[in-house]
Amino acid sequence: MPIKFSETGLQTNTLAEIRSELKSSYRSKYGASFNLDDESDLGKEIGVIAEAFSKLHESFSGIYNSNARSKASGISLDYELQRIGLTRNIATASISTVYARGTNGQSISAEALNVSVIETSATFKNLSAATLGVIGATSAVSLTQNSGTATITMTSNPYADDSFVFLRGASLDGYNILGQVKNGTSTTFELTVDSALASPAVGAITVYEASPVILTAINTGATTALAGTLTNIVGTVPGIVEVENLLDATLGVEKETDSEARSRADSSVSVAGGGFREAILAKLNDISGVIKKTVFENNGNSTDGDGRPSGSVECLVEGGTDGEVATAVFNSVSSGVRSFGSTTVALVDSEGESVSISFSRLSVVELYVDVEITINSDVLQGQAYPSDGDAQIAAALAVIDFSPGYDVWSSTLEKAINSINGVVSIDVLKFAKTASPTNTNTITITPVESANIDSGNVSVTST
Repeated sequence: MPIKFSETGLQTNTLAEIRSELKSSYRSKYGASFNLDDESDLGKEIGVIAEAFSKLHESFSGIYNSNARSKASGISLDYELQRIGLTRNIATASISTVYARGTNGQSISAEALNVSVIETSATFKNLSAATLGVIGATSAVSLTQNSGTATITMTSNPYADDSFVFLRGASLDGYNILGQVKNGTSTTFELTVDSALASPAVGAITVYEASPVILTAINTGATTALAGTLTNIVGTVPGIVEVENLLDATLGVEKETDSEARSRADSSVSVAGGGFREAILAKLNDISGVIKKTVFENNGNSTDGDGRPSGSVECLVEGGTDGEVATAVFNSVSSGVRSFGSTTVALVDSEGESVSISFSRLSVVELYVDVEITINSDVLQGQAYPSDGDAQIAAALAVIDFSPGYDVWSSTLEKAINSINGVVSIDVLKFAKTASPTNTNTITITPVESANIDSGNVSVTST
């Protein structure tokens, strides 16, 4: 009945084993003639004592198991993770950049701007203060488009390349967009638009400066805000006329569960020891802001074909701050192994010495997808295509997780499209790295690239 330790660990007893041992002890002291049946008074007393000892054994077993990663939970598991250099991933909220227009130079106090997603009403707010730009509304002299590139002509162009603007007042809604300025001259700039729109545009077109404001979901976890859906300003915000997100929100995550934490710990290869590719990946994975990552090693005696020196490692990462990534690389690369990459961060080691750590940023390849489908609209013929089916297809394509360096196959896109109810057939599927795609073949992605599809880059025609 005593709790023991052996080479195999803690040894405890079951309730039946404790009861049996107590009966043997009673018989050795009082003789075999005593009635120790479970229903006898003495048998019932033994049962009460056995249950008390059983609970004590269970408590010791729980304390012992809490020090084993496969058994530990809660804070005990957190302690076990710390022993191998890991911490549980915390809950994060989705983040989206919206572009706002309104009164020139208008200040937006922290948490003053609350915006909800169309249909879901999920709310985002600005955690930091922001200020609108000072360029006033500008009238366009003309707007023409060719192959999806719109040229806006005005008396004087005040907008810098890569800035963002709202177009308003066109008779065709397809021209009333939020877009990014490119190829500007003193009197013109270009935007990407739908190539099917008539040209020239008709209407009194006005251009407004769009200022970026970072919004964070008020709830943690994967709060979805597809491109163009974060537009509903909650309440009245002085000086703000409209907002819109150009890209899908970066999704947050829930707090890592015990099961997920154990699985991540088990897949790590001695992170505390460092040096192995898996250990480096595990350290990078421990950064909550990292979206994708990969690691290349050059174990040869000369510089490889990609420029990595002998005995070097290059980490390619999307997401996370430069400092966080550099620290993860520093803490996981073995002594004597050179870090390589296009981004270099100066860190200070335990002895106060400056150490330069290098890594590279993954190049994100944005894809455009045009799909034509035949749908079922008759519930008597099976599952009908939903009223928001086009948006569901765009969302399904947007959540495809393309691993770094993996080519984009039509079969991968078809699987996502066919996951939506009521899709009878995919008649045309075109996808490319540029708008208005004509390609139907596999897109090659290099080892230093990662493909991504934003829902705003998906066009669906359903018949």
